Amino acid sequence: SSVRLCGRLLIGTRGRGLCTVQAQQRRQHRKQQHFDDSAASARAVEHPIEAMVLGERLDLRSLARDLTQHGLYQLVPLPAELAGTALMATSREPYTVGGQKRDAVLFDNGAVVLWNMSDKEAQQAVKLFSAYTTEPHSQRDILEQSESMAFVAEDSVGATRVSEDLIQLPVGRDPDSLVLEKFALSDALATSTRLGHLEAQLDRLARDLEPWIASLKEGQNVRAPGDLILSRTGQLYRLRFAASVCDSPPDFYWEREDLEALYGRMSNVLTVARRARLLNTRLQFCLDLCDLLRNQKHELEGHRLEWIIIFLIFTEIIFAIVHLSLELRRSE
Repeated sequence: SSVRLCGRLLIGTRGRGLCTVQAQQRRQHRKQQHFDDSAASARAVEHPIEAMVLGERLDLRSLARDLTQHGLYQLVPLPAELAGTALMATSREPYTVGGQKRDAVLFDNGAVVLWNMSDKEAQQAVKLFSAYTTEPHSQRDILEQSESMAFVAEDSVGATRVSEDLIQLPVGRDPDSLVLEKFALSDALATSTRLGHLEAQLDRLARDLEPWIASLKEGQNVRAPGDLILSRTGQLYRLRFAASVCDSPPDFYWEREDLEALYGRMSNVLTVARRARLLNTRLQFCLDLCDLLRNQKHELEGHRLEWIIIFLIFTEIIFAIVHLSLELRRSE
């Protein structure tokens, strides 16, 4: 029963991770609401937000240098604590859409959040930013794990509000405060998309582990090379290290309670904390399985060495008996 439970936690629902299934259902629900004309007609003009992860790392220093030379964007000053980890660029005047600037928030972990960009411009931006990524993700992975939302600027809103499918920004807000609020919202969206990629990677690893679980269920020894088990363990620890930064707000928000609260509300909408806990639980089961297989392999190798030693001792005894017999015959 414990093996079957482990299998369910590793493989998830119908061969796909539970985290990924729920996240994709949530994204699909949000997109349906976003493109529901009847719902949108009762609101102010909505502007799109797209969040995605382009690769494992993003070279922000080179990107910042080249982005300013591009001509359409200018860098937005961010607090010194974010130097080297995040970058924000905004469209130059008068290039605005619907009275709102087009912003891009980029993170060194490969995540990108695009504010108020058309599909065509978003594709061009993704193509531009992808040139600065290391270990780029496939186009399919980028699209499947992307997050889509919308935001509006309203006079009736006194403070930024967050709901499941819409962000409401106040009109006439202090520009510096608005920049930091956009960053906090983007940070939460980036964390969610990053978490989605980790969930997808764990799903693929879990499918590779499924035959091992089936062998254990049948009471058979797993015939897996030691280097393969070690490689899977390394991949799991890499995922666990990446997931460790997703379950709590970054240190940047410790002395900024308003931004921390906004980050928390956005994270709650995206169920980041719950997904991170479930991801860590599944990772722990996978690591436990690899530990079990390593111990099993060590035991098998130990038994093999014991039999080799027994065989050598037995052979030495036989030679000793033969030698003793020959000596006795000679003495007779």
